[in-house]
Amino acid sequence: MIPVIDYNGKILVYAGDLIPTESHIPLLWNMSYDIESLKTIDEKNRILNEALENNYILIFQHDEHIECCNLRMTPKA
Repeated sequence: MIPVIDYNGKILVYAGDLIPTESHIPLLWNMSYDIESLKTIDEKNRILNEALENNYILIFQHDEHIECCNLRMTPKA
């Protein structure tokens, strides 16, 4: 379950354990206890693409330094 909150015209997405920190934004960087990695990658891909297309704000539940962000496409190295 991923709560989606519409607040003053902005969409906030509480990413929970799917994207618990800013470091977990890369598609293949998942929680070590994840038992269905391929399903998680698929779900994460859908959420990240939707967030990118619609300028959602992702809220991180476990990040000590970064509480939220929105996404932008950058070139791959």
